[in-house]
Amino acid sequence: MRRPIIEIKGCIHGKVPHILRSIHLLNTDPILKCFSNSTLPYVDAQLSECADFEMRMGDCLEAYGLNKGKTKCEDFISDLRECLLKGKQKQRVVLMRKEHVRQYQNGERESMFSKTPNYNAY
Repeated sequence: MRRPIIEIKGCIHGKVPHILRSIHLLNTDPILKCFSNSTLPYVDAQLSECADFEMRMGDCLEAYGLNKGKTKCEDFISDLRECLLKGKQKQRVVLMRKEHVRQYQNGERESMFSKTPNYNAY
């Protein structure tokens, strides 16, 4: 029976950071024993706009440890989660769409959405 990546010993002192827990079901044990510099950018947020949030979360977890850091660093973890998943932004788009539909149905708008600009407007 193959063990998940999280249980690999010797990689990052035997512990995988919180952000990597989502890939624990991959069966890459024989192929990839430890995340190297060439594969890590594909599973972290350092190449996106969330890099600063991930660094803050990593610094906090490094200071408090993984177990105590789950409670102490909860704000940093939720900030990173929001940056990666963009839940509030998606909820805002849904609410704007509902408002447009409501205004159109009540006759407050002539069309559902605003007219798009001409192709040479910019």
